[in-house]
Amino acid sequence: MTTRNQSTSWHSWSCCRRGSRWIIDSARKGSETRKRIAKTTGDWADQVSGLFKNGRTEYENLKDKARGMKSAAEQKISNLKEDLG
Repeated sequence: MTTRNQSTSWHSWSCCRRGSRWIIDSARKGSETRKRIAKTTGDWADQVSGLFKNGRTEYENLKDKARGMKSAAEQKISNLKEDLG
């Protein structure tokens, strides 16, 4: 019989081989496990959503910066044309 320390995993478990099948015995009730899975899944979804939101904000900032640089370059070209022409 092999057991896994709870500090190495959020789910404490043990398993043993009976015949040709492995049987896993959970130390927690199924409802507790389902709640933990739902919470973890929700946390992951929040993190991914935050990453997309931050990425979109960064994209908008870079886009605004590029517009400003384009405008400045156009102004310099216009000034050069005036000086030469």
